[in-house]
Amino acid sequence: MKLKKKTAVIAMVALLVCTAVYLNWSYQRGKEDEEVSGGGASAVSDEERLLGAIGDVSSGDEKDGAVSAAVEEYFANLRLSRREARDEAISVLEVTSEDESLSMASRESALESINTLANNAVAEARIESLVISKGYEDCAAFLNSESLSIVVAPPSGGLQTEDAVRIKDIAVAETDIALEKIRIIEAKINKN
Repeated sequence: MKLKKKTAVIAMVALLVCTAVYLNWSYQRGKEDEEVSGGGASAVSDEERLLGAIGDVSSGDEKDGAVSAAVEEYFANLRLSRREARDEAISVLEVTSEDESLSMASRESALESINTLANNAVAEARIESLVISKGYEDCAAFLNSESLSIVVAPPSGGLQTEDAVRIKDIAVAETDIALEKIRIIEAKINKN
């Protein structure tokens, strides 16, 4: 009975950590969408947004530096959020794995979860490096036991079917995730 209770506690902690990671990622994405759509105090009119977009297209190298900086900042924030959530999860799991009052099976389960998180981090880094090596400006991968989401900085014409196929090929080669559980997401980056 005690073993079942402790296993349930560990499962609940793992579920909460996964939920926190997803919510953090979702919040960051929603925050970016709000900025792009003009929500909040820094709202701009459609006309100003259109003129800004025209300026982006017609400007030279000076604007390209600003776009690259926006892309770099966006993906740096995604990676930071991912790392903070993962560090928090590992911290909770380490406490669990060192708790002498828990059964050996519960502590081993916590250590296994830490190992899984570490392996996921390595796989995410490999996927990101390989996607970038294919010519995409940047990307961030989010891997868990059931699915993989890859946020990609869109090329100038936006992500096309060929892009999704190319990125999914990398993901399938680097993970055990089924093809239908891999999501490719085009980043909506405020480039103004």
